Amino acid sequence: MYPTSQSQAVAGFLEAHRAEIVAELDRFKNVPLIDNLSETAREWLAAQVAALRGQPEACYEWMVSFVNDVRSKGGRIGDILSMGRGLRELILRFCLSRIAGLTDADLHAVANECEAEYLTCLGDIYGDIERKAFCAEHRLQRTIVDWMDRAFATLDGEGVITSVNAKLIDLTGLTEDRLVGSVLADLCDPFTADEIRRALRQRRTTSTREFDGALMGPKGRRIPLRFWVLPLFDEAGLRSGLAMAMADVESAVLGADETLRSKMLEDLAETIGIGCYTIDESFRIVSENRLAHALVAAGSEDDGTYCCRHNLDAQGKCSDCFRRGIFETGRAYRASVQHKTPTGELRWLDVTCIPLRDRQGKVCRVTKFARDVTEQHLLEDQFLRQQRTSFASQLAMAVAHQLRNPLGVMIGFAEMLSRGIPSDKVPSVIDRILRNGVRCKEIVQGLLEFGRGAPGEHVPVDLNTIIRERVVPLYPGSVAARITWRLADHLPRVECAQDQLAQVFINLIDNALDAAKNSVTIETFARDDMVYVKVWDDGPGVSEEIRERIFEPFFTTRKEREGIGLGLCLSRSVVQEHRGLLYLDEMAAPGACFIVQLPSAEQVDVVRPLQPKPEPLQRVGRRIIIVEDETDLLFLLAMALQTEGYEVDSASTGAQAMEMLQRNSYDAAVIDMLLGDELGGQDLYKILLATNPNLTAKCLFITGDTMSYETRRFLSQAKRPFMEKPFMISDFMGKLNEIMGAASRGREAASVE
Repeated sequence: MYPTSQSQAVAGFLEAHRAEIVAELDRFKNVPLIDNLSETAREWLAAQVAALRGQPEACYEWMVSFVNDVRSKGGRIGDILSMGRGLRELILRFCLSRIAGLTDADLHAVANECEAEYLTCLGDIYGDIERKAFCAEHRLQRTIVDWMDRAFATLDGEGVITSVNAKLIDLTGLTEDRLVGSVLADLCDPFTADEIRRALRQRRTTSTREFDGALMGPKGRRIPLRFWVLPLFDEAGLRSGLAMAMADVESAVLGADETLRSKMLEDLAETIGIGCYTIDESFRIVSENRLAHALVAAGSEDDGTYCCRHNLDAQGKCSDCFRRGIFETGRAYRASVQHKTPTGELRWLDVTCIPLRDRQGKVCRVTKFARDVTEQHLLEDQFLRQQRTSFASQLAMAVAHQLRNPLGVMIGFAEMLSRGIPSDKVPSVIDRILRNGVRCKEIVQGLLEFGRGAPGEHVPVDLNTIIRERVVPLYPGSVAARITWRLADHLPRVECAQDQLAQVFINLIDNALDAAKNSVTIETFARDDMVYVKVWDDGPGVSEEIRERIFEPFFTTRKEREGIGLGLCLSRSVVQEHRGLLYLDEMAAPGACFIVQLPSAEQVDVVRPLQPKPEPLQRVGRRIIIVEDETDLLFLLAMALQTEGYEVDSASTGAQAMEMLQRNSYDAAVIDMLLGDELGGQDLYKILLATNPNLTAKCLFITGDTMSYETRRFLSQAKRPFMEKPFMISDFMGKLNEIMGAASRGREAASVE
């Protein structure tokens, strides 16, 4: 972890309050797997302080000791991750709003970086543990193979010997160093060498081959042997080499072929830490290795069969139910499954099943490999959690940054209006408040569409208009002085979602400003039915080493400044959705030049018949009920309707609304979906359906909760108009007048009939 001023400040605070933090930790008695909580807390705190000050090796050494101690008591990586999360949350609560000069966002950023470093160290530690375990299993392999009563060797896909046992060493008279790495076919007579090469070429077969051949022993002596050749498969079910057993022809009584193959597969699987057992066509277990015993024990023991109901894959299906399919199709399969141990613990397994065939080519047995990957699964899950947390905080800060300027303008002008300003300034002040309020609404709307994955509305527009109205106003004078705008006089229109393209241009300009020495230039022009926007700076440019990666998600050169590496990736996606291109002009120098290329849209003016002007809606005497628990919004809507001549009753809860509805009749109802009491907007609408169905036809819903599935489903079923907060008062009045006008026309049509 690279020390920063923020991390140094956190380190100093933790060190100064060491006693308080340890005392806080002491309140948690009987923490599993930790004998001396106070001592462990002090050591952990010292390691954290060292890491924050740029000494990760001290933290790593402590973590190695801690992990080994927890594992010695039967703890797993899930226990360690849980302890880490608990300590992180405790420290955050202890530090929030208490460190001078650090905001809560700064503190969360430091905490996220510490957690990423912690998870990286944990991954390295468990990787080292796995390597040591593999070496131990390799030594066990040698023991098992040496116990076999015949010569044995494994070959890779090229026929090179990868392991041998003592009996093969004795037969050939060569040392293990000379055998491993040599080609087995070179140690055999010509016929045997041809058979081995033939077996290596047959990469699709899964059956065992058996033949009589010979090894060439010391001084050229020919040694007649019976050879059994068994294909080997990797964890993905792909052929990776051969296993070969050799015995004297006269004494080669090895039992059934499939029994030999099963035993060889199980022994080989055990050498690399994989559980393996073999079943016959009735699903009866015929053999197993030591590591598979825990799996077999989970099933029925009285009849020797394995109960597979505990092994569920990601779709909730039993992976072992595919075993019958293997017997029928002869195809191997691989899946990740969740296994429940006899003690009730859930473990993740990588499962691979390989069919074994008899001499007629029929699948007679299935060998199943199962490798426990729970530790890796938990660690990967924690990495993903940490990434999501980091991304969410970065997204929140980015949105807050975009809202801060327009909100500041609105609050400032509103305060000036409340104090009184010259009357000739009022229209321009109101115009600016309105314009910045609309900008906030668009930012929120864009964020909601991003969360829903919904595309914005595509309309034909001049890109210069987008830049002038949605991009230029975002840059204050001090920044704008560094930007040169070269906008073409006339541009063909482009069919696009304006907010989305505006955000693309903002991202590109922000990147350019960050890299520029002095200036950034934005140019627009058209050529060959295409419209172009170029953004270039006079900075150092993009080095050749990273040009291929700049559009990758989460790739950033600004990690130390909290960059998350999504700007260019998302921008390219948006441009591609508009049937365009976003690319780096590699010939531009000096600096970096990014180009947005979009197809122009030919506009056809459609002559529409003139519509008769609707009769003005009668408002005086019309009564409307508004149900909204946000008091300021309730006051605003009531004032707007009263200004237009409506009579308005206001209710802030569903219960108040019910009382008013029982006493009075209304021409329309405006109902918020979420209310402060138990009677929500949906409940109120359902009551109206039963008691006053005429009013339900004149309901307008308002909501800020369209991200909720329940809300979207209700609005879809109710088929009533709704408005999403925040909204323009003019749009609100237009929608309400439309509803009431439609109701009036319906009544008139009914009276004529």
